Amino acid sequence: MSTNHALILALVLSLGLLLTQPITATTETFAFAISPEVAFKLPAYGTVIRFSETLYCDSWEWDSLNATYIKFNRVKMDGDTLDYLYISAQGANITIEDLMAWNKIRLTATLPPGSLGIIVLQLPPAYGMPGYVKISNTIYTRPAPTKDEFDTTDGDTWYYDIAGRYIYVKVLGHSPVEVTIAWWWASAPSPPPEEEKPAPSPPAPVLLMPSEQLLWALALLAGITVAVFLASRRRRQ
Repeated sequence: MSTNHALILALVLSLGLLLTQPITATTETFAFAISPEVAFKLPAYGTVIRFSETLYCDSWEWDSLNATYIKFNRVKMDGDTLDYLYISAQGANITIEDLMAWNKIRLTATLPPGSLGIIVLQLPPAYGMPGYVKISNTIYTRPAPTKDEFDTTDGDTWYYDIAGRYIYVKVLGHSPVEVTIAWWWASAPSPPPEEEKPAPSPPAPVLLMPSEQLLWALALLAGITVAVFLASRRRRQ
């Protein structure tokens, strides 16, 4: 094997190790750490899902190239580790602010004033129906009794699909809308008070879509191969 071929092989193997390098969050190990600057797009709705902190997970998947949802497998941000998390957002861009911290999911929905956004979540079976959903400043302890009633409501509401374990939340746009989904069954101490801080301007997100997950790795591999080839030609000259 020539020196150049050996060098290329070593770089390819190093790239493979880099892409599969385990990442540690506290005492747990995950395959990926996703920066808050990375956002996930749902092409079917033209909406974007972001996370306010580093998200750790073992993998993620879309339902299709024209994705309507994204599912993260074995995932953790600032709270409990979940076996999986299913998220869909129609009519609103959302940012997950807390993920099962203090037994709650807290998110911010951004959508045009007067329009309706629908957020759908699914968690592992152990969590069941939430105890309440808070939309803006109103706490809703009772979900809509049927999916039909949820669908025809022109304002803030929520619904729990017992069979599929889907949590549907509908929000009416007026400004960034804060949504909190909370479970009663697990007690936790009150979180420490937070100091008021001016919100920094968010950086432009790096958008990931279903077809791009593999293309990123291929592009990186191609770049390394070209660089090695050019370096070998310069040495021959």
